[in-house]
Amino acid sequence: MEHKIFVSLIISDFQHPPVELTRMLGAQPTKAWFAGDSIEKTLLNRKSNGWELSSGVSEYEHFEKHVNAIIDIIRSKKSKFLETLSTHKGAIWVSIYLSQSSSKNLPTVYLNKEALNMFSELNIEFNVETYIIP
Repeated sequence: MEHKIFVSLIISDFQHPPVELTRMLGAQPTKAWFAGDSIEKTLLNRKSNGWELSSGVSEYEHFEKHVNAIIDIIRSKKSKFLETLSTHKGAIWVSIYLSQSSSKNLPTVYLNKEALNMFSELNIEFNVETYIIP
């Protein structure tokens, strides 16, 4: 394994059940949770309700393909996302898993103008986490 990339749009900090957000957006989440639910593989609990939509792209593909897939989903329902994200917190979460041998082939992480404009218009934060896997 050189590296794996996962990209998701996460909407959080809302009071109503996640199924209501699914109805508002007309999009099926990859994952949804309630405040108080346990966070997988930890002893922590979720602080707020959440709704996650993964890119659906193979973890071995380039970062750009993940971002483009998220943008395509948002673009297809842009007015609904604009309305929802005007009152809800939105973030793009990127998780990159690197093997110790991947120092020679690190993935490129960048946003083109379309992505920057789209995320800015929707007031979406952008977060990147990197992990080294032995």
